[in-house]
Parts: sequence; C-alpha cells; structure tokens
Amino acid sequence: SYLGLGIDQARNVKNKILLQKFCPNNECKQIDDGCLPLGYEVGVANSDGVPIPFYGTSNGKFCQTFSAQVLPPSTCSNCSIADVQQPPLRGKFYAMSGFSFGLKYWGLSPTNSSIADIEAGTAEWCSQNFDQLWDQYSSTQTSLLTSYCFTGYWESTLLKAWGFDPTDRSAIVYAEKI
Repeated sequence: SYLGLGIDQARNVKNKILLQKFCPNNECKQIDDGCLPLGYEVGVANSDGVPIPFYGTSNGKFCQTFSAQVLPPSTCSNCSIADVQQPPLRGKFYAMSGFSFGLKYWGLSPTNSSIADIEAGTAEWCSQNFDQLWDQYSSTQTSLLTSYCFTGYWESTLLKAWGFDPTDRSAIVYAEKI
C-alpha cells in the first residue's frame, strides 16, 4: 500500500519486531508466534538472511496486542496513523482487497459486520490449531490459512486507528471489487 500499511508490509514489520525482541543478536533457535496456528512452522529470515523457525502458538490475545505495536505512531492531533492528516470520517468506507477476504473464514457478512464482529471472529479463528484449520479449509492456500489471525487483528487495529466506531455495522462495506 502507499502508506506501507498493507497486510504484507505489516506482517514483515511484525516478523522484524519479533526477531529484534526475541532474537536480538541473531542467536536463537526458534521464535514462538502467537499469530500463527499451533502446529504450524515457517522460516523467517533474520538480518543475516538465516531462516529462523517461527512456531505457531495460537495465542489470539498476544496477536491482538502485538498488531497494535506494528502500527506506526502518530504525534499530531488530527492524524490517525504515522502523522498522516485525516479529515473527519463521513459516509461509507469501502474496504477492499485483503479487508474482505477473511470475512468468510470468520463467518461474517460483507455488508453487516462491525470491527467488534471481526475481532470476535478472529479470536475464534486464532484459537484453532493448524490441523483444525486444515481439516476445514484444505483447499485454501496454506500461506493464507495461517495468516488470518494476524490479518483480522491488523484490520481491526487499522480501522480503529482511522476512527471507526467498533460497534457500527453500517459504516464499512467490505468489497472484493468496486
């Protein structure tokens, strides 16, 4: 995304923060990642290019808290994220692309879902281990299947930072295309 707030950029920042926090001198054998499902492992390159195993722990609370740490801070009064000026919200917001893909996996409607609904669906998703997810969604790419815990919490973090009411079901329309 233009502001570097897309899910791929956010995931890269998340991984970098985890590596810095739990593997500060590139001297670790593994990192537990609450945003990945229990039973799933992926290699993430450290600053030396050496892959470090990230082990899923299915810890939704960790993932929700951690997603807020990925968000760049803002210091100005009428800015939402990373000191970018934002006018007051009005009308409907059309959330496209990655914002809409996870809804079906969280059991949500694209026309009637609030941020609180996304967080509840994400919490349920994050509580499952990899085998449970695979049994239900074996036709889904593994990289997507294992990313929806972080994706859901990242989306809710962004939408709240932009000033959306977490309980409003009518302000956001989730659209795969416009």
